[in-house]
Amino acid sequence: MAVAKRNMVQDFIGFVLISAVCLSNSIADSARYANADWKRSEQNQGGSHSCVARRLEDNSEEVSCKTLVTFRQKSPEQYANKVRQAENKLGQLESQYDDCQQETERKGRLIRTRALLTDLIHRLVTEEDIHALQNSWDLLNISPDFGTDLVIWMLDNIPNMRARFTKFNAEQSSLLQN
Repeated sequence: MAVAKRNMVQDFIGFVLISAVCLSNSIADSARYANADWKRSEQNQGGSHSCVARRLEDNSEEVSCKTLVTFRQKSPEQYANKVRQAENKLGQLESQYDDCQQETERKGRLIRTRALLTDLIHRLVTEEDIHALQNSWDLLNISPDFGTDLVIWMLDNIPNMRARFTKFNAEQSSLLQN
């Protein structure tokens, strides 16, 4: 009876060990791959799985399992196609990088040009010019005929404004007559 219980316990331990091995194999089978293109399908593999139990001195069992998996290789052309696709993608990425680098250089030139233009404007327009313009604006703004005075001031102070204003009015009146 004691021998039967010991055999049942040993069988139970063996079952638990085999279940644990099978469970770990099923977890490994369901693992996700970083690049699914490189995972070999089950159709391209074959193999065997075997477990051996060995009785130890203390009447427990040691279970060792062996899995042999063989893969059928794909043809070299398929691997060459993958390499060509990767090289093409690399070429596209290098081209995009060059375009981005050129765009960055263009933006840098534009920023430098804007900075030079701002510096040039500040050098050309002096404080006296700004004060004179402010005084003229204040004088125009104070008068009751602000709009009329502004037009007259523009006609007198902006080069070619009187000629442009006259030409514009002549064109408008000819359009109204038609």
